[in-house]
Amino acid sequence: DGTLLLGSALLGWSGTDAGSGLALIEEVAILTGTTSGNGYPTTQDAHQRSFSGGATDAVVTYLDVSSAGSSWTVHYSSYLGGEGDDAGIQVVAAPSAEGAYPVAYVAGGTGSSNFPVGPVLMGGVVAQANYGGGLDDAFVSRFAPGSVATLQYAGTYVGGSGSDFVTGIDYAAVSGTLGFCGVTTSTDLYWGGYVFQKDLAPSMTNQPDGFVGFLKDN
Repeated sequence: DGTLLLGSALLGWSGTDAGSGLALIEEVAILTGTTSGNGYPTTQDAHQRSFSGGATDAVVTYLDVSSAGSSWTVHYSSYLGGEGDDAGIQVVAAPSAEGAYPVAYVAGGTGSSNFPVGPVLMGGVVAQANYGGGLDDAFVSRFAPGSVATLQYAGTYVGGSGSDFVTGIDYAAVSGTLGFCGVTTSTDLYWGGYVFQKDLAPSMTNQPDGFVGFLKDN
């Protein structure tokens, strides 16, 4: 009836921490959000164990929530960011083909020209290897901690010379397709394959349009 609290936990350090996205799969809770400095709890196998700069880094954390909250454990936890401001906004999860921890697809925004991308994301190449410019780019990253046959981390920019931000993400396991949407002010946002509308609406110059994109898993 919604009145029983199964468990809860604090996650962070002495700085400013904020959770913004949560995916629950196979009794594992995967969280993303932001943190403002060194001290956020990370694991030995983290893709990025220290704060990279700017006002915030994104974070990604796997929690085992199979039992009462007092005994929850951190499976995996990592910073994600570069020298600018980075924020994790949404996360979606899928089972691992190797039987390891679930795969997490994280999306958000970055102002970093050195945000971690590659070595490949989907389709065998990095969709966009370089920062597009402007105030920020969107990003999409894939985490597969514990995997052997597949990459444990991959990422790509999604952005042009304006401001770009992902606000929603979903994954279709049957087809292996990752879909995402967001807002952009870029007139040169990268497009591939079929495109319904390439240009910003004429009456909305310097104002955001929505965008939708799809990536195919390897």
